Amino acid sequence: MHLKIIIALFMLLFCLQIPFSAQALPEKQAFFEVLPALPLMEGLKEDKESTFIFDKPDGQIVEVEVSSATLSYENILDFYAASLPQLGWKKISKNQFAKKNEILIFVSENAQAQSPSGTTLKVILLPR
Repeated sequence: MHLKIIIALFMLLFCLQIPFSAQALPEKQAFFEVLPALPLMEGLKEDKESTFIFDKPDGQIVEVEVSSATLSYENILDFYAASLPQLGWKKISKNQFAKKNEILIFVSENAQAQSPSGTTLKVILLPR
């Protein structure tokens, strides 16, 4: 009896297309050009000229700079803390995520105070 109720509820949720995740990625989500599996938060601009890519036998090292005139470092970290687990990343600290053999780090030189020029940070992908 309980199983029938549970199945009926799942079918109802599926038919109504009620999202299971509170913060799903938008349908037309932009992604980094240099890290195509990583979503690019709306309001962030990727600086492709700052990109550093180094291939190693155990994985790639990628560093790219992003900036925003309106977003704070905390806003950016909150977005990635909510969206990256949907893509298989596990949060290991406030600004670090891990997935299989990779670590993703968000580093900001002006994280403590909002700069008049906005927020600039480096997104770094390293092999584990």
